[in-house]
Amino acid sequence: MRALAVVALAAVLAGCGRKVEVKTAPQPANQIALDVTNNAAVGMNVDVINGGNDIFLGQVAANSTKLMPVPGLPSGTTVTLKATATDGSHTYSKAGVVLSGMYAWTVP
Repeated sequence: MRALAVVALAAVLAGCGRKVEVKTAPQPANQIALDVTNNAAVGMNVDVINGGNDIFLGQVAANSTKLMPVPGLPSGTTVTLKATATDGSHTYSKAGVVLSGMYAWTVP
């Protein structure tokens, strides 16, 4: 019985000796982003509108700049940019923007 247990243990250990390779995921070839400068005295909620769908990117604080990645859209996509004041007082938009690499946008 002992001999059978030793043989079984040796078989299990031999099966665990395979080589494992660890790799990182490939980086997106064309990551796109908006570099938004907010010159207003209030924060702005920033959206990208593509095909009638709003994609919320985040919020830019008053009188500041923020780099915002644009997820899920390939380079070359034509969109409308929208920035809405957090207090609801103003909305700014820019249509016909072709996203490629980094796009700088200043509001207002």
